[in-house]
Amino acid sequence: MSSSDTRTFTVSFDANGGTGTIAPMKVKAGTVITLPEASGLSRQYFTFSDWKISIFGDASYRPGDKYVINADTIFFAAWSHTRVLITYDSNDDTVSDTEQWVNAGSDLILPGNRFDSSPAGKHFYGWTTSATATEANILAPGFAVPVEETALTFYAYWGTESVTEYTVTFEGKGTQMEPITFNKYTEEIRLPLYTGEPGMVCKGWDTDAAAKTVVYKDGGTIPKEALTTALTTGGIVLYPILEDVRIKLTWEKNGGTSVDGDDEYFFPDQAAPGEFHFYASMIQKETGDGKIWCLTQITAETSSGKTVTCTPAPPSLSIWVINLPQEDTTITLHWEELTQLTVFTLTVVNSYEYYSNETIISFEFLYSANSDPKTENLKITKDGKTIEILSYHHEYLSAEEKIGDCKLSAAEGAGNYLLQIVDKGKVVKEAAFTVENKGERTFTPTAGTPTQNTSGQWVIPVSFVFSNIDGPGWLDYNVFLNDAQEELTEYTDYDTTISGTDMDFTFTDSVTIQQGNKIRITFTYDRSSPIQTKSVEVTIPSSP
Repeated sequence: MSSSDTRTFTVSFDANGGTGTIAPMKVKAGTVITLPEASGLSRQYFTFSDWKISIFGDASYRPGDKYVINADTIFFAAWSHTRVLITYDSNDDTVSDTEQWVNAGSDLILPGNRFDSSPAGKHFYGWTTSATATEANILAPGFAVPVEETALTFYAYWGTESVTEYTVTFEGKGTQMEPITFNKYTEEIRLPLYTGEPGMVCKGWDTDAAAKTVVYKDGGTIPKEALTTALTTGGIVLYPILEDVRIKLTWEKNGGTSVDGDDEYFFPDQAAPGEFHFYASMIQKETGDGKIWCLTQITAETSSGKTVTCTPAPPSLSIWVINLPQEDTTITLHWEELTQLTVFTLTVVNSYEYYSNETIISFEFLYSANSDPKTENLKITKDGKTIEILSYHHEYLSAEEKIGDCKLSAAEGAGNYLLQIVDKGKVVKEAAFTVENKGERTFTPTAGTPTQNTSGQWVIPVSFVFSNIDGPGWLDYNVFLNDAQEELTEYTDYDTTISGTDMDFTFTDSVTIQQGNKIRITFTYDRSSPIQTKSVEVTIPSSP
């Protein structure tokens, strides 16, 4: 195999708010990497979930997934809140316990009575951290407890005196907050931060529905005096004092349609938007006369008259970045008729002879929005002669960036080729490449000495030596016991990608695999040419 692309790219891993590092690596274009575990990375109160690519979008990858590297690439660690189990122990055999899951690093506001029933003749007073605590140790409903990353248990404290529970409720436009329970034992209540209407900042809370005077700060506390008064008035109702900090975007589409279906859009974030990422796929222009329109420019004018122009390089790619001030802004879209398919870059990443001596061409191209090159736009020549393309497929890397593969017949073989993208009889972009035949591609497996792991399972290591094979391929294997011609079905016909030089076979069936057994493993590797099947044979030793 030979590659016409000698570029080297850096693959790095960003902790994305966490601590620790994973060493970056440099690889050749077209290399298939295996995404690593996040060992060495950590983030307080969070658990690693997966990797996200440094391209806009939501694609995620698990450790062990494969990824083809054709550019400098950053993988960002994605984290999810560590969940902590809270157990509410009824402290009585006649009443069932309850549970709750909360985020580590948050404050748990202790609830009121969570139980469906009460012990005979008893009333709920609050919570304690010990089953044998006294009334002096009560943590009353409404008390805030910091939650770390270990499970917590709270025990109900029951008394003979009837204790009434009251609530702090949150009302007002868009407010989405759970009530807080309190009783006569509650010393103070720490208010949670406002959650509700997007794009609104809560300046504080008022007990008046008109909500004009800050009685309690957002995230502040309600003191004992106010709670004592509320015991006689039946609870507390709070209304948020809100400030609208949303930024309004108005679209002038100039014949385009469908920017999320709206002509107006509000940034829901409470902070200034800064960079606004506009995706060309959000909008298109169709005039019904067969013309193809290309988005060539975006201008943005703020309410104070500031103008920002964004023209990406190369033009008409999928993502536009506009640095918006913290003001209401009108965005105008500008279009041009596209009369010729436009391809900005074309690179042959790999060209090699595959099994059966068929030639695989792998390439990347970057093209203008709304001008998607189809199969009929692809042409390959050798010494001026057009070559038949046996198959062709492509996939998106981003909105207007693609990677493609095509296959040529075995008759073509080694030589100098030219890949062309053609539109309306005109060559739009071309790239030369060479296919070399380095001879027979072979592989040699070698089995090591079987060993027994701590679970009593037999493990057979197998190493591989490859000749004239570059890159991963599919490996089929079958396992035979003693001289039998019938395979062990649980280890048969398993396809795996092998990109390294060794693999271990672990036999979980200790009844079938015993000392003195002869094990034969046959391998078929699709990157050998012609396709070859080879075997290794070992005997399970009499003693480990």
